Amino acid sequence: MTPFSFIVVVLAVYRLTYLVVYEDAPFDLLMHFRAFVLRVFGEESWLWRGVNCPYCVSFWLSLLALILRQNLFIWLGVAGAVVILFKLLEKEA
Repeated sequence: MTPFSFIVVVLAVYRLTYLVVYEDAPFDLLMHFRAFVLRVFGEESWLWRGVNCPYCVSFWLSLLALILRQNLFIWLGVAGAVVILFKLLEKEA
């Protein structure tokens, strides 16, 4: 893996992790997913804690990235870089 592709995959995993843990996603899909996990497994379950933990989610998404390594991660890597830029620029504004 080249350094560029590594950075892109890291940004892609960051973007996906942020999406799963903190955002609702289009049509509130991830909000409904988190509500489903909470309802079915409860607050004390490892799955509920894992879905809300960016470290846990990024661990599993990194494994998925390793397995897939497709162009999808370039798209997500760019999206991750944009999120980071927005966060950096919002602090300055």
